[in-house]
Amino acid sequence: LEPATAAVCLTLADFETPVWLDSRSNLPSVRKYLGFHCGVPFVDSVERSTFAIVANPMTMPRLAEFNPGTELEPQASTTIVVQVPSLNGGPPVRWRGPGIQREVSVDVDGLASWFWEDWELNHELYPSGVDVLFTSGNAIIALPRSISGEI
Repeated sequence: LEPATAAVCLTLADFETPVWLDSRSNLPSVRKYLGFHCGVPFVDSVERSTFAIVANPMTMPRLAEFNPGTELEPQASTTIVVQVPSLNGGPPVRWRGPGIQREVSVDVDGLASWFWEDWELNHELYPSGVDVLFTSGNAIIALPRSISGEI
């Protein structure tokens, strides 16, 4: 795990946080680290995960495959931690929503071509939907479901 991904897990994951690992992050060393430091249970399906770690965003499952929660329990959705090559250098995307004055341009690099189309479908589910945390090295940027992203 990259440092920012590990920090997110140490901060947010615990014994009540079922974690799904993609094929690149599903290593004995990662399982041992998260099991020891966080006590997380591991799950084999994204639908059952509260937390998902994606080390290869080009092969990650589509966003609709993750648990979106419900209108009564939106907090039951999956938070997806996506390790990317860089938080800069990708196609510019305009983010709008709560906490952003007007809009901000973000250019996360290394995402699958379908990601932003899927993100808009996820955003329409609000207050349900997944949240995403992009990490790269020591850096992190959060994309809550309440934010829209337009290319």
